[in-house]
Amino acid sequence: MTINNPICHKFYRLINDEVAGGQQNDRIYIRALEEYKVTEETKSVLGISPEIHYTFYNLFKPSVDVLSKMRLIYLVSLIEAFGQEYIVERDNLKIDDLKKHIKTYAADWQKKETRQHLNSTSFYNTPFLAFVLNKRFNISFGSDISEAFWEIGTLRKCIVHHQAFIKNEEFCIALSNSITMTNTANAVNEQIFISNEFMWTLIEDSRRFIRACDHQKCLS
Repeated sequence: MTINNPICHKFYRLINDEVAGGQQNDRIYIRALEEYKVTEETKSVLGISPEIHYTFYNLFKPSVDVLSKMRLIYLVSLIEAFGQEYIVERDNLKIDDLKKHIKTYAADWQKKETRQHLNSTSFYNTPFLAFVLNKRFNISFGSDISEAFWEIGTLRKCIVHHQAFIKNEEFCIALSNSITMTNTANAVNEQIFISNEFMWTLIEDSRRFIRACDHQKCLS
């Protein structure tokens, strides 16, 4: 696919090369780790019964499972950086002037959106970023972007500060679509598992988000 805008091209490539590429490689890592069995001596040290089938994947599973969480956090940061650099490039600004440049949109957003989990004017908050891009450049985003994409800023917060545990009712509401898509029980103290399938949904959502910004009508 041809991406015309240089900022769109930059971040589309980063998502493909670093996030999608890494996500695809996880299966290779897992298969490789599963091929190596833990020795009887190591089982003894770990207090594992000799009869139990135990591979390197079982041993290192926590460090493998966290990879999707890390990529999600990085993906959210890429979307935030994309929004900043895209506006700066199109409006010929200095990055230090961006906050002042969107001050009116931020004020309008906080009047419009009173729900606490969506009220933020950080570009981690993808609904706010979409609002700014729509008001400034008339960019619209289609229904082909999943509802979970609009929750990724809150999901990042949940992962970074609470290890993906739903700590209160506010998270139950703010992450309702992510909770449904990850088959997590919508209840306090449940942990959201960032599955391979869920990550691929967010990766494709991010691609669609950037492609919408690269539409020909946005090039003037």
